[in-house]
Amino acid sequence: MIVSTIIFYIIAALMVICALATVLVKNMLHSALFLVATFFSTAVLYLTMQAEFIAIAQVLVYIGGVVILVLFTVLLTSQLGEAAFISSGLRKYMAALIAGGFLVLIISLISTASGLGVSEATALADYANLDVIGERLLRTDNQGFILPFEIISLLLLTAMIGAIVIARRENPEEESSP
Repeated sequence: MIVSTIIFYIIAALMVICALATVLVKNMLHSALFLVATFFSTAVLYLTMQAEFIAIAQVLVYIGGVVILVLFTVLLTSQLGEAAFISSGLRKYMAALIAGGFLVLIISLISTASGLGVSEATALADYANLDVIGERLLRTDNQGFILPFEIISLLLLTAMIGAIVIARRENPEEESSP
């Protein structure tokens, strides 16, 4: 076997183990940390496929945004509504049955699919290269994405201003009074 294939399988196994630990661990903080490890190992898999931009986006968006949001939510909320999460034996049995059915379905679809060969890394290099992505993203002709890029930046700016307005206090006098 090629060394890159062995590294791929090791990282993929680590990713699957961390994903399972994310779901199976009882402590929410530990679950969020396993989610970080899952996303990071996914970014490493992208790096092994020479998709640097996607790996960086994975780290910035998912680890830097989504997981931090989950951590803040877990740490700032109390034990509200835990009684709703108590599951009976019937629910656990049904969940296991449905999950097993999906597993059988996925395995049968993968085993019957043809043409799932791995494409060459050189073919992907044109699409995963940071220079090509940057040029395509900011191109002004009909092949570019400059208009959607600017619209998304305005939407994000609007969302950030809205979050600041919602988060600020109503009466500024309350802050200065001891």
